[in-house]
Amino acid sequence: MNSYSPGLTREFPTRGEFEFDPIIVQNGSARVLRKTLADDVRELSRCNPLRLIWATSYNWLLCMGILWYGSAYAPWWLLPLVIVVLAARQHAFGVVMHEVTHYRFLKNRALSDFLGNIFMAYPVLFTIEGYRPNHIAHHSKLNSDEDPDWQLKKGKPEWEFPQPKQAFLLLMLRLVFFGGIAYWVSRIKRFATQKSQTNARKLMTIQRVYYLLILGAVCYFEAWMVLGLWIVALFTVLPAIARIRSIAEHFGMSWENDFNMSRSIECSWLERFLIGPFYIHYHLEHHLYPSVPFHNLPALHKRLRGEPEFEQQAHMTTSYFFPYQGSLLQEITEGKTH
Repeated sequence: MNSYSPGLTREFPTRGEFEFDPIIVQNGSARVLRKTLADDVRELSRCNPLRLIWATSYNWLLCMGILWYGSAYAPWWLLPLVIVVLAARQHAFGVVMHEVTHYRFLKNRALSDFLGNIFMAYPVLFTIEGYRPNHIAHHSKLNSDEDPDWQLKKGKPEWEFPQPKQAFLLLMLRLVFFGGIAYWVSRIKRFATQKSQTNARKLMTIQRVYYLLILGAVCYFEAWMVLGLWIVALFTVLPAIARIRSIAEHFGMSWENDFNMSRSIECSWLERFLIGPFYIHYHLEHHLYPSVPFHNLPALHKRLRGEPEFEQQAHMTTSYFFPYQGSLLQEITEGKTH
């Protein structure tokens, strides 16, 4: 058996693509909880590919509408709002890509990865095969020195909390106005397809052809404004949104046990649209049971709330920013947890 962090289920089943396989964990409460919920989680782990197809299609429709309005009709003073909304939907592509990374899409893994790259990952400069090894290690070695995400952030002042509100605001402004290039250089290096990976040359050729076709279409239709809006959103607001979500998922907490290694955030529809799309705000539930696809996370959250151990120990936050009381912002600036 592979090595897993306490509280994680077998993430990549060996006896079937979508089989739920609970493991024995070190934390006593989590072990009891896991036995209690095994049948429910097995049922909730069933994937409905149509739900991910719909989520991705919905996101593309939103992006096309935003780009159409922004390039053809929006007055100059509305363009900043267009870019913010567009960046939020670019971020949502990363969330649906995350589902494919966990094999929560099609049973045919090659086809699943191909479609995930074309419609979810490539548009936001990621690749499934580049992102997956990093993400597997993140789940299996969560919040430890062997977690690649943790290694990247550990000991850096900007990842230490609590911090003054002014420092957090300045960080967001720096990411929006100056941090885009550094952000993407770092991520492309970390998540690009590696030459040592299986079929690496073929995968990299597909990616290059994809971008050449996009550029050809832009040239043919003279859609330079569309491309410009996409790039500006990608290199300005998106890094700030990604940073907020990364903080929300694993920082400003005690990390004492399985139930406070991540957050579960109950937020408004606006915050879900801008920061936590497709139920990614139920991140604690996702780390406890990564076999559960995104569309079943609300049901999993509801089921877990019925367990006293979860209800008493889980790190649950009421919002990202508003209302302020009980929010992520209050936790990372005042050090108050809820």
